[in-house]
Amino acid sequence: MTEPHPPDVGVALMLRVQSGDMEAFTELVDRYKASVLGLIQRLVKDRTLADDLGQEVFLKVFRARERYRPLSKFSTWLYRITYNCALNGIQSRERGRVVSLEGLRADGESSITFPDPRRTEPIDEIAGTELRVMVEGILDRLPANQRLAVELHKYEGLSYRDIGEALGCSEPAVKSLLARARQHIREKLGPYLREKVI
Repeated sequence: MTEPHPPDVGVALMLRVQSGDMEAFTELVDRYKASVLGLIQRLVKDRTLADDLGQEVFLKVFRARERYRPLSKFSTWLYRITYNCALNGIQSRERGRVVSLEGLRADGESSITFPDPRRTEPIDEIAGTELRVMVEGILDRLPANQRLAVELHKYEGLSYRDIGEALGCSEPAVKSLLARARQHIREKLGPYLREKVI
């Protein structure tokens, strides 16, 4: 039987939420909202949709509080919910469904205000380079599971094990997803890089 991960801050907060502590929920949202929004925005490429989906992620977290079991890192569980919400959002983009967290915050705020991900994502600090634009374009065309594996590994720093738990697959499957993504990127960038060298 797999041993659970040692408790982390997210797990501790979620267990407090589970016991009815609304301040812990507010703290949980404040702690993870930038990462959630950054990941969603990189996947859906739409700020308004990302804001809506970010609120939906935390609504799902709140609704799942009684069923929550700390069998992995909290962030791993949260990224799985985030990934599923992003996929659903992409599929139902035309419907424009908006989810509100009104009434859930202890301080009376009616919704979550997310920071601008351009100010929190290191990749945006090197914006404007031709190569970066090309790589982002290639990443956008990868299958969703490959793209998320790259995002979680490169930008969120998750281990193969944690990515596997977030995606619901094995570590070897994660390595395969990343290898296929890297191969695809190399193939697409090959002509560009050869042109620059010549």
